[in-house]
Parts: sequence; C-alpha cells; structure tokens
Amino acid sequence: MQVSSINSYQQVSTLQQNNSSYSTPATTTKAQSPEDLFTLSPLAQNKMDAAKDIMSKYDVRNMSFNSLEKMSSELRDAGLMTDQEYLMMNTPNNNKSSLPDLVKTDMNKPVDIIATFEKELEAKKRLGQNEELLVIEKNRLKSLRFFDSLS
Repeated sequence: MQVSSINSYQQVSTLQQNNSSYSTPATTTKAQSPEDLFTLSPLAQNKMDAAKDIMSKYDVRNMSFNSLEKMSSELRDAGLMTDQEYLMMNTPNNNKSSLPDLVKTDMNKPVDIIATFEKELEAKKRLGQNEELLVIEKNRLKSLRFFDSLS
C-alpha cells in the first residue's frame, strides 16, 4: 500500500500551467514531504498509523524469515495486507530457496530481507524466469521498501 502523490501533483501542475489564467507554475522542492502535497482521509490516516505501529517493531533490513512471516501476519490481520499479498511476501518458505542449488536458508537467522530478495530477483532475471513471476518479485520488493520506510 503505497500512496504516491507525485504523479497527481505533476498532473495538477501541468493542468495549471496550461491554464491561461495561471501565471506562476507550481513547483515542489526536496524540502517538501509527500504529506505537504495532499491530505489523507481519516480512514487512510488510521491505516497509516496502524502500519507505522506494526512496523515500529520490525527492521526489514535485519530480520529473520520467520519474523517476516509474523510481520506479514500482523499486517494482514490489521487489514493492511490482503491474503494474496501475504502469500507473495512469504514465498518461498519452508527452508527452501526458490532457486535451485542455493544454500538452504536458516529461517531464524536475521538477514537484510530487502537485499536478499533483490539478489534473488537479479538471479531470476539472469536465469530468464517468466515475466509474470518477476512482476510478483518486483511487487514484493516494492512493498518491503514501503514498509521499511515506515519503520
């Protein structure tokens, strides 16, 4: 669940620039945060707060695969992740790598989960894995990066 205001902001800015009654183009600076560009509804704010509360307990850059499963379960139970997203986040599992001939994973050993899945994605690309499966891997990484940004 990633809320991106940049594209919407750019579209509004372009529309405003094309409007003859608008004289000064809208700009953004790096000092502005995404929260400065839009307002969240109370429901969305509650979900963001709940996600931040859950993520305050986890470090995606230093956690075990068992902790990843626990974190995913908490997010799903809080209504912040669908069952499909939960399964995406926790596959592969059961001490098996999804790539052949790789060392078995210690499910209790803390690792940089994002770096691990980045390496796995690169290996799968080199092996020519099906594009639909690569999209799942990319979505998992996108979600992990977002959750990491909340912690």
